[in-house]
Amino acid sequence: LSSSDMVQNVLRKARLLRGKEGYKIVYICPDRTVDERRAYKKLVAELKVKKIEEPDIKFFIIKIVK
Repeated sequence: LSSSDMVQNVLRKARLLRGKEGYKIVYICPDRTVDERRAYKKLVAELKVKKIEEPDIKFFIIKIVK
């Protein structure tokens, strides 16, 4: 895409595809460097632990900042 704003817009709206016939299993994610993928994987692992420790609270991963 031509700008990072367009990328962010597409990624934000990608979750809406789940409600469309034929797109229920489509997943769109941003391109990441190897270091960013490692950092994200670590965040996902921490999120899973938090969900187990505190199941009544919703946790989200918003953004990885380098």
